[in-house]
Amino acid sequence: MALATCSGNPIAPGSTVAPGGGTSTIIDTGVEWRLASIAVGGGPAATIADPALFTLALHENGRLEARADCNRASGTYTLDKNVLAVGNIAATRAYCGDESFDQRYLALLDGENVVTRAGSALQLASSRGTLSFIP
Repeated sequence: MALATCSGNPIAPGSTVAPGGGTSTIIDTGVEWRLASIAVGGGPAATIADPALFTLALHENGRLEARADCNRASGTYTLDKNVLAVGNIAATRAYCGDESFDQRYLALLDGENVVTRAGSALQLASSRGTLSFIP
């Protein structure tokens, strides 16, 4: 099912609505992105041992779902060109262990991130840190 923008233009499935009625394919909707590495602030990147435990899925309606190790999260997002703004994240608060990246992952995901693509890889970066995803 295709959605329509306020201008009446159809939005192809897999595209993300951008403010002003445009669309962006920099982040594919309907894809479950798996976290490959995380870097907090200017620190070194840590490889995620099991990327399936840290996921991100964006939906065409501006909602997102995420898995953060043993926790689940959902929220809203907007995409303006290559800036992904995530807000209103609600998450379960289970204790995943001292070595888990769950809270750091959600903290880096929240707020504005610059989105870049290199082949099939996706990167979200801000002054808070960098999240690198694979499909």
